[in-house]
Parts: sequence; structure tokens; C-alpha cells
Amino acid sequence: MLGRIVLISLFALFAAITSASAQTQDKYSVETPQGKPESHDGQSADLKSEVQRMRVILGQMQSNLAFVQNTTTPLKHQFELEIEMWQVALDEMDHRIRETGHSDSERPEK
Repeated sequence: MLGRIVLISLFALFAAITSASAQTQDKYSVETPQGKPESHDGQSADLKSEVQRMRVILGQMQSNLAFVQNTTTPLKHQFELEIEMWQVALDEMDHRIRETGHSDSERPEK
């Protein structure tokens, strides 16, 4: 009986997270104009804003994880792994942004 309750609770949580993820994806979808290519500074600013939005979503994922019961379940472990994966990816993007900023400042002006 307890197993059924846990299974139903996890299914409901997964459905809620999936729904929230779809809504968030629609909210943050970005259309790129087909005009002239952006400058490097514009691309850098766009990348920084994308990383900030992704960090907000990562925070939402972490807070959603709090609703999963404290017991170790495959679903909770999967959420933990996904959060960790996104954290690593965002840290790498931040590192690249910083490297690009340093390399741009070292280039002589034309």
C-alpha cells in the first residue's frame, strides 16, 4: 500500500515537473532574426543572459527536488544527476565567457 502511494506521488511530481518544464521552455524560447549577424559584444551579452536564465531554471529544478521524498529512489537520483550535469555545463559556459572577455581585452583595437 505504501509503495502505491509513493509511486503515485512520484508520478504526480514527475507530471508537474514535466508540465512546468514545458511552460518554462515556451516562456524562454528565443527567435533569432534573419538579418545581419550580431557583433561579438552582442553575442557575448546574449550568452550571458542565456546563462542567467538557465541558472534560474536550475534553481527551480533544485527547489522541485525538495518535494521528492527523502528516501533514495531512482527518480530522485535521476533528478540529482540532471541538476549536477546542468551545473557543470553552466560552470563551463561561465568559464568560456570569462575567457572570451579576457581574450577580447588583450586584443589591440583596430
